[in-house]
Amino acid sequence: MTTPPSLAAIVDEIIEEARKAPQQPETELCSKTSRRAQLKKSGESSANARKVKRELREPEKDFGKAIICRTNKGAMPALLYRSVLQPGRMCEFVFSDKGRYDDCMYYVCSDCKKLRKKGEKGEPVPRVKVVNGRFKSDPERTKNPHFCTFKTVGEALGHRERYALTQSLRIAPQKPSRAFSNALNAVGNRKDLSDEEKADMQKTICGGKGFKGIKRILEKAAHAAGYAPLRTRSIGVQTKNEMFLETEKQLQSAGVQTEFDMDPTRLYLTEHDQEVKNGGIMIAYEDSYRYW
Repeated sequence: MTTPPSLAAIVDEIIEEARKAPQQPETELCSKTSRRAQLKKSGESSANARKVKRELREPEKDFGKAIICRTNKGAMPALLYRSVLQPGRMCEFVFSDKGRYDDCMYYVCSDCKKLRKKGEKGEPVPRVKVVNGRFKSDPERTKNPHFCTFKTVGEALGHRERYALTQSLRIAPQKPSRAFSNALNAVGNRKDLSDEEKADMQKTICGGKGFKGIKRILEKAAHAAGYAPLRTRSIGVQTKNEMFLETEKQLQSAGVQTEFDMDPTRLYLTEHDQEVKNGGIMIAYEDSYRYW
């Protein structure tokens, strides 16, 4: 009668078999966790470690390319997304200061952020992930739901185009009416918008009142950049010899360069005209008089 092997003998046998078994290649043993540990041990930069970490994950979903719009000078651009759940509408996102990692950035809903800032809502602001200008998380089904009302396509694009128009006048000063006309013509020539969206966009640019609705804003932007004309509240100028000039013909005969814009009742005087400076002509501006 044979005696059963002892527990110690069984353990020794198992260890011996494990030693004789062929070892697996190191690459097969390297799991996600061990790979990250190796990077940390080898002193790799945190940026590379984050990049490898993203590569080891499953492929991310893509929700399309963002529509990039200009914001304040030196600031990150705003992003627009054409809604799928609400056709004909758009949601707008602005850069989040708390989310930027290499080519991966995080944006928050602009309108929801405004509502929370005003104290109307207390919910967390929806956030989306953007990599190389493409949405990598659903802009509509965000972790924190939207509590704002999406703008129409024309309203969202028109709001940003209006801002871009004023910024362009500050960078490259020109006649406001000409810049305004060019902006409206550019909208009319777009192929990616319907006629209704184009009309809505043009209406948003001018505030629903035509050129008069945005005229003063564009004038300030152009004048801040050094553009010559200044608007007069009354049609006419007065010289030092108490001679009041009212009509365009009288002004031109006196050596004053004038410009009449789209509205013929609005008179412009060219600030850099030497005749005006040397003649000491006084013009009506902001309901007050000033000498040059």
